[in-house]
Amino acid sequence: MKRIFLYVLSYCFLLAACEKDDIKTYVGGDYIQFAESYVDSTTVSFAYYPGEKVLQVPVVMNMSSFASTLERDYKIVADSKLSTAKEGVHFDLPERTFFKKGTIADTAYITLYLTDDMQTNSYRLVLRVVENDNFKVGQAEKIVKIFWMHNQLSKPAWWDGVEKAYLGKYSRKKYELLIQEAKVSDLSSASDSEKRAAALALYYYLQRNPTWDTENEMQMSVPVKI
Repeated sequence: MKRIFLYVLSYCFLLAACEKDDIKTYVGGDYIQFAESYVDSTTVSFAYYPGEKVLQVPVVMNMSSFASTLERDYKIVADSKLSTAKEGVHFDLPERTFFKKGTIADTAYITLYLTDDMQTNSYRLVLRVVENDNFKVGQAEKIVKIFWMHNQLSKPAWWDGVEKAYLGKYSRKKYELLIQEAKVSDLSSASDSEKRAAALALYYYLQRNPTWDTENEMQMSVPVKI
């Protein structure tokens, strides 16, 4: 199982749905909400974590009141109407979520599971904050959290800039091996030395393990100078 740091992409497709739900919110008292607005969806691709079939995804929570001298439980649930992901198949929620003593923020971890069909299918998980004895729900735009999960890769925009000198023609298999061997998935802001180091990691792997690039119908290689 691997805990991961996430990158955030913006989506607005559920904006209308959330507005139509007539969610009650409160302006006073102790309330709880996600740290991010629901228009900031989080996309998780297992393809960026080779060999991992289970990922733990962080969800940051905030509360409005002062830090307590006691632990205070809060509740989040999966919205079965808006989610296409199935609990126990694609994800599980933590058994207990609570603020530790002396804190006003918490990080809960959602467990995501890789399934075979994620090569072609994406699943949506919509989490909601639910009122309990300790907290009311917070601001409307921060009581829903959306995740997308899949196992897909596409050619990144930065690849064209490293194709001639470092990595050669793109293929999904080559990208997977780059992630596996160089432990990097994004070279958009990498220095020339970092790009070279990543390409060399792939080069030495291919020297030890000759690989046929089915997508390009050729023996896989990289043009980095040795």
